Amino acid sequence: MVKVSVIIPVYNDEDYVEEALDGILNQTLKDIEVICVNDGSTDDSLRILEEIAERDDRVSVFSQENKGGGAARNYGMKFAKGKYLYFMDADDIIKENTLERTYNVAEEKSLDFLIFKAINYDEDTDKYYESEGYSMNVLADFVKDDVFNFDDLDEKIFCISVTHGVNYIIRNLL
Repeated sequence: MVKVSVIIPVYNDEDYVEEALDGILNQTLKDIEVICVNDGSTDDSLRILEEIAERDDRVSVFSQENKGGGAARNYGMKFAKGKYLYFMDADDIIKENTLERTYNVAEEKSLDFLIFKAINYDEDTDKYYESEGYSMNVLADFVKDDVFNFDDLDEKIFCISVTHGVNYIIRNLL
């Protein structure tokens, strides 16, 4: 069993997908698989994915007709063999040690779900910025480094960013 399955839905992301995959494939955690789901792209995304899969056997490419990112993620989960799942979009980038750090903490603390801070990038201004939803400072101040569950949070549950997974890993229970 690989440590982390990275699932990436791809729809017309030819301008970004190679950089996103480079960021994943250059992670310090090498025991990963990358499941790319081409969601009916009409640009060169599929060709780029196939070329990268030829160079790195950790990358698998699956295709479906366009059904949207959620359906592509669900489809990708069917192939995931990792102990944990990490979802990202084809235009996301993570630091090179993100998967190793999150995997190690999740294992050390026997977590089913680990959430972490994300930083936004504005392509128009070429600037990174934090938003309250992704930085989750209110939640971080409340829980510190403690393990917590839903019941511990009360109303602070609304301080957690609700996304498809760019800032968490989750134990694969499938």
